[in-house]
Amino acid sequence: MGTLFPDSSLILCVPAVPRRYGFTGNFDEFFELFLQDQTAYGSYWENLRSWWVLRRQPNMLVLSYEEMHADLGAVVLAVAAFLGRELSAAQVAAIAGHCSLESMRANPMTNASSMPANPGEGQFLRKGTVGNWRQYLSPNQDRRMDAWIAAHNCGAPMIYD
Repeated sequence: MGTLFPDSSLILCVPAVPRRYGFTGNFDEFFELFLQDQTAYGSYWENLRSWWVLRRQPNMLVLSYEEMHADLGAVVLAVAAFLGRELSAAQVAAIAGHCSLESMRANPMTNASSMPANPGEGQFLRKGTVGNWRQYLSPNQDRRMDAWIAAHNCGAPMIYD
């Protein structure tokens, strides 16, 4: 536990967020603004640094989507241990079931069905896959993203699929 995959955060947010904040351009235009920290929610790196420096504090647990996707049961157990709780195998299975993409899509408390939809936006809960960023970034954008990460990284491991 504790591995960080910041690029997955980017890709999970990028397609849906721009319209919510009044952005009307296309993905390529948003990509340029994102690299320049010119988005409505500010700098990706300032956000990451704000909590990355605290990662070793006893009340901080850093997890990644990729870890959850690879072994949700292990992540459930890690969160339980972090909270000082013991869970039975049945409890771990029940929690993992509630956290499945299918269950979250069906649950109004997690699927954003009570939020107003924005024209042209897809589902709030997208595909539930790792590596879907390849569907959005061109080879040139991928190279630029790698350079951007290298230039701004604050020591967080950048492991992604």
